[in-house]
Amino acid sequence: MPIPGSAPAIIKKAEYWAQKAAAQGDGDALALLAQLKIRNPQQADYPQARQLAEKAVEAGSKSGEIVLARVLVNRQAGATDVAHAITLLQDAARDSESDAAVDAQMLLGLIYASGVHGPEDDVKASEYFKGSSSLSRTGYAEYWAGMMFQQGEKGFIEPNKQKALHWLNVSCLEGLIRLRRV
Repeated sequence: MPIPGSAPAIIKKAEYWAQKAAAQGDGDALALLAQLKIRNPQQADYPQARQLAEKAVEAGSKSGEIVLARVLVNRQAGATDVAHAITLLQDAARDSESDAAVDAQMLLGLIYASGVHGPEDDVKASEYFKGSSSLSRTGYAEYWAGMMFQQGEKGFIEPNKQKALHWLNVSCLEGLIRLRRV
Protein backbone atom coordinates (compact mmCIF):
# COMPACT_ATOMS: atom_id res chain seq x y z
CA MET A 1 0.00 0.00 0.00
CA PRO A 2 1.57 3.34 -1.04
CA ILE A 3 2.15 5.90 1.69
CA PRO A 4 -0.21 8.92 1.19
CA GLY A 5 1.74 11.82 -0.34
CA SER A 6 4.57 9.57 -1.52
CA ALA A 7 5.54 9.36 -5.19
CA PRO A 8 3.85 5.95 -5.64
CA ALA A 9 0.64 7.28 -4.05
CA ILE A 10 0.67 10.37 -6.26
CA ILE A 11 1.25 8.24 -9.36
CA LYS A 12 -1.63 5.94 -8.35
CA LYS A 13 -3.92 8.98 -8.03
CA ALA A 14 -2.75 10.34 -11.38
CA GLU A 15 -3.42 6.97 -12.98
CA TYR A 16 -6.88 6.81 -11.39
CA TRP A 17 -7.89 10.24 -12.70
CA ALA A 18 -6.30 9.60 -16.10
CA GLN A 19 -8.34 6.39 -16.40
CA LYS A 20 -11.53 8.33 -15.64
CA ALA A 21 -10.69 10.98 -18.24
CA ALA A 22 -9.61 8.34 -20.78
CA ALA A 23 -12.96 6.60 -20.34
CA GLN A 24 -14.54 9.88 -21.48
CA GLY A 25 -12.35 9.87 -24.63
CA ASP A 26 -9.62 12.29 -23.48
CA GLY A 27 -6.61 11.64 -25.73
CA ASP A 28 -4.09 13.31 -23.43
CA ALA A 29 -5.29 11.10 -20.57
CA LEU A 30 -4.67 8.05 -22.76
CA ALA A 31 -1.18 9.41 -23.51
CA LEU A 32 -0.51 9.84 -19.78
CA LEU A 33 -1.62 6.26 -19.12
CA ALA A 34 0.74 5.08 -21.88
CA GLN A 35 3.60 7.04 -20.30
CA LEU A 36 2.87 5.54 -16.92
CA LYS A 37 3.12 2.04 -18.44
CA ILE A 38 6.77 2.66 -19.41
CA ARG A 39 7.78 4.88 -16.49
CA ASN A 40 9.49 2.14 -14.48
CA PRO A 41 12.00 0.17 -16.61
CA GLN A 42 11.75 -2.91 -14.35
CA GLN A 43 7.95 -3.08 -14.70
CA ALA A 44 7.42 -1.50 -18.11
CA ASP A 45 4.56 -2.81 -20.23
CA TYR A 46 5.45 -1.65 -23.73
CA PRO A 47 2.71 -3.57 -25.60
CA GLN A 48 0.03 -2.02 -23.35
CA ALA A 49 1.67 1.40 -23.68
CA ARG A 50 1.59 1.02 -27.47
CA GLN A 51 -2.15 0.24 -27.46
CA LEU A 52 -2.90 3.23 -25.23
CA ALA A 53 -0.68 5.56 -27.27
CA GLU A 54 -2.34 4.47 -30.52
CA LYS A 55 -5.74 5.30 -29.02
CA ALA A 56 -4.38 8.66 -27.82
CA VAL A 57 -3.22 9.50 -31.34
CA GLU A 58 -6.61 8.48 -32.75
CA ALA A 59 -8.16 10.92 -30.26
CA GLY A 60 -5.90 13.72 -31.56
CA SER A 61 -3.34 13.94 -28.74
CA LYS A 62 0.05 15.46 -29.60
CA SER A 63 1.41 13.98 -26.38
CA GLY A 64 0.11 10.65 -27.63
CA GLU A 65 2.20 11.06 -30.79
CA ILE A 66 5.34 11.49 -28.70
CA VAL A 67 4.62 8.46 -26.51
CA LEU A 68 3.68 6.34 -29.52
CA ALA A 69 6.90 7.32 -31.27
CA ARG A 70 8.93 6.38 -28.20
CA VAL A 71 7.21 3.00 -28.04
CA LEU A 72 7.55 2.40 -31.80
CA VAL A 73 11.36 2.55 -31.56
CA ASN A 74 11.54 0.10 -28.65
CA ARG A 75 11.73 -3.61 -29.49
CA GLN A 76 9.94 -4.48 -26.23
CA ALA A 77 6.68 -3.20 -27.76
CA GLY A 78 6.82 -5.66 -30.64
CA ALA A 79 7.80 -4.88 -34.21
CA THR A 80 9.47 -1.48 -34.43
CA ASP A 81 8.46 1.19 -36.93
CA VAL A 82 11.16 3.84 -36.74
CA ALA A 83 10.05 5.54 -39.97
CA HIS A 84 6.53 6.06 -38.58
CA ALA A 85 7.99 7.25 -35.27
CA ILE A 86 10.09 9.84 -37.10
CA THR A 87 7.05 11.03 -39.08
CA LEU A 88 5.03 11.44 -35.86
CA LEU A 89 7.87 13.32 -34.19
CA GLN A 90 8.53 15.61 -37.15
CA ASP A 91 4.83 16.48 -37.20
CA ALA A 92 4.83 17.27 -33.47
CA ALA A 93 8.09 19.24 -33.76
CA ARG A 94 6.55 21.68 -36.26
CA ASP A 95 4.39 23.38 -33.62
CA SER A 96 6.98 25.39 -31.71
CA GLU A 97 4.26 26.74 -29.39
CA SER A 98 3.57 23.24 -28.04
CA ASP A 99 5.44 21.47 -25.27
CA ALA A 100 5.25 18.43 -27.52
CA ALA A 101 7.73 20.11 -29.90
CA VAL A 102 10.38 20.12 -27.16
CA ASP A 103 9.91 16.41 -26.48
CA ALA A 104 9.60 15.53 -30.18
CA GLN A 105 12.93 17.14 -31.02
CA MET A 106 14.59 15.51 -28.01
CA LEU A 107 13.44 12.06 -29.10
CA LEU A 108 14.38 12.71 -32.74
CA GLY A 109 17.87 13.63 -31.55
CA LEU A 110 18.10 10.42 -29.56
CA ILE A 111 16.95 8.33 -32.53
CA TYR A 112 19.72 9.79 -34.70
CA ALA A 113 22.35 9.66 -31.93
CA SER A 114 21.61 6.00 -31.19
CA GLY A 115 21.60 4.80 -34.78
CA VAL A 116 18.30 2.91 -34.52
CA HIS A 117 17.41 4.42 -37.91
CA GLY A 118 20.53 3.56 -39.88
CA PRO A 119 24.00 4.85 -39.09
CA GLU A 120 24.50 7.16 -36.12
CA ASP A 121 24.26 10.79 -37.15
CA ASP A 122 25.55 13.08 -34.40
CA VAL A 123 25.23 16.14 -36.64
CA LYS A 124 21.50 15.57 -37.15
CA ALA A 125 21.13 14.57 -33.49
CA SER A 126 22.78 17.84 -32.42
CA GLU A 127 20.42 19.84 -34.64
CA TYR A 128 17.39 18.27 -32.98
CA PHE A 129 18.83 18.56 -29.47
CA LYS A 130 19.67 22.23 -30.06
CA GLY A 131 16.16 22.81 -31.41
CA SER A 132 14.65 21.23 -28.32
CA SER A 133 16.96 23.10 -25.98
CA SER A 134 16.28 26.43 -27.69
CA LEU A 135 12.52 25.94 -27.32
CA SER A 136 12.90 25.05 -23.64
CA ARG A 137 15.75 27.55 -23.12
CA THR A 138 17.88 24.90 -21.42
CA GLY A 139 20.54 22.33 -22.28
CA TYR A 140 18.19 19.62 -21.07
CA ALA A 141 17.91 17.69 -24.36
CA GLU A 142 21.63 17.00 -24.45
CA TYR A 143 21.63 16.14 -20.74
CA TRP A 144 18.72 13.73 -21.26
CA ALA A 145 20.59 12.06 -24.13
CA GLY A 146 23.67 11.68 -21.92
CA MET A 147 21.64 10.09 -19.15
CA MET A 148 19.87 7.77 -21.60
CA PHE A 149 23.22 6.55 -22.93
CA GLN A 150 24.58 6.22 -19.39
CA GLN A 151 21.65 4.10 -18.17
CA GLY A 152 20.35 2.64 -21.42
CA GLU A 153 16.77 1.70 -22.18
CA LYS A 154 16.19 -1.97 -22.84
CA GLY A 155 15.00 -2.52 -26.39
CA PHE A 156 16.09 0.94 -27.59
CA ILE A 157 19.34 2.40 -26.20
CA GLU A 158 22.37 0.32 -25.32
CA PRO A 159 24.39 1.82 -22.44
CA ASN A 160 27.46 3.55 -23.84
CA LYS A 161 29.73 5.52 -21.49
CA GLN A 162 31.57 7.28 -24.31
CA LYS A 163 28.35 8.59 -25.87
CA ALA A 164 27.01 9.48 -22.43
CA LEU A 165 30.09 11.57 -21.70
CA HIS A 166 29.89 13.25 -25.12
CA TRP A 167 26.26 14.35 -24.71
CA LEU A 168 26.73 15.38 -21.07
CA ASN A 169 29.68 17.55 -22.14
CA VAL A 170 27.58 19.10 -24.91
CA SER A 171 24.87 19.79 -22.32
CA CYS A 172 27.38 21.59 -20.12
CA LEU A 173 28.63 23.66 -23.06
CA GLU A 174 25.08 24.54 -24.12
CA GLY A 175 24.24 25.59 -20.58
CA LEU A 176 27.38 27.72 -20.37
CA ILE A 177 26.64 29.40 -23.70
CA ARG A 178 23.09 30.24 -22.58
CA LEU A 179 24.41 31.50 -19.23
CA ARG A 180 26.78 33.90 -21.01
CA ARG A 181 23.87 35.31 -23.03
CA VAL A 182 21.97 36.26 -19.86
